[in-house]
Amino acid sequence: RYDAIVLDAYDGDNIPPHLRTLEFLELVESRLDQSRGCLFANIQVMHDLDRAADIYAAAARLTWNNVRLLDTRGVIGRNALVLAGNVRGLQKPDLLMPPQWDHEEIALDLGYMEFRARHS
Repeated sequence: RYDAIVLDAYDGDNIPPHLRTLEFLELVESRLDQSRGCLFANIQVMHDLDRAADIYAAAARLTWNNVRLLDTRGVIGRNALVLAGNVRGLQKPDLLMPPQWDHEEIALDLGYMEFRARHS
């Protein structure tokens, strides 16, 4: 059992189809520690009308009760995060261990991210 599973897998601009299925999400859920496990899925979003993150969150909601979206509205070509599992108490991320390069840009990007409601 794992505390966290991170999905950051792409074939071009898309998550491979088999990683978007209910069967895959149920497999992830079965591998997570039931009391504290979380899925963190990186979803590429082209613009504010792109529903990719919302669609993935809706699929995750079929497996987990707690699903949240962390996103930066208004940014073209961004990454949003779908968080599922024991994520209710998570707070906005902060850069705790700055990398050698680009740490100011990363910290700024993290500062713009907000939890938002899933759009239908």
